[in-house]
Amino acid sequence: MTPESNLAATLARLRVQATSPAEDQRLAAVVSLQALLDHDFDAVFDGTQEWVLDQDEHLREVACRACLPTRPELEDFQARRLLGRLELFIGDQSPTVNAACAGEAIPALIGANPTVGVPWIKEWTHNNDVPVRATMAMALAGLAGRFPADAIEGLSELHTDPRPVVRQAVADSVALIQERQPALRHALETRFGPGASDY
Repeated sequence: MTPESNLAATLARLRVQATSPAEDQRLAAVVSLQALLDHDFDAVFDGTQEWVLDQDEHLREVACRACLPTRPELEDFQARRLLGRLELFIGDQSPTVNAACAGEAIPALIGANPTVGVPWIKEWTHNNDVPVRATMAMALAGLAGRFPADAIEGLSELHTDPRPVVRQAVADSVALIQERQPALRHALETRFGPGASDY
């Protein structure tokens, strides 16, 4: 078999594993995909592109979680391609996929390449779509540990949105930051008021 056919066979096997109802099987598929991406990024990325739009939420979840970097730093082109893939998960109708995207993948990728990632999330914070803005609020909570100023700035932008879904997402994000990063409590209360997490 050629390397290309070997990869295709491997991805076909992982696709079946990724749709398993068993969480441990899906997590194993994520780990295998991450290893393949580290070995042959472009071929594996292109070979799994259709997973992103599949109707099976388990497959989308695995494709999303596989974007989590396995190294502390990512090259610019990899960060851009992976963030571009995550754009297709933003506002996903599946709560599991949306949580994986906003709560894990976006903060991790930005942490691995803030030069690319921070301007990316700032641009998406200005998007006017409600599900997108709610997702960005969730993602900003994950940035607060390493990039507190950027996280608070982004949440301040979203806080001006009067729509209930966005305001609730901002309140939830502020509460999560206060829980995870107690040192930021004063900065958050100064910017949003003492009841910002009680929408």
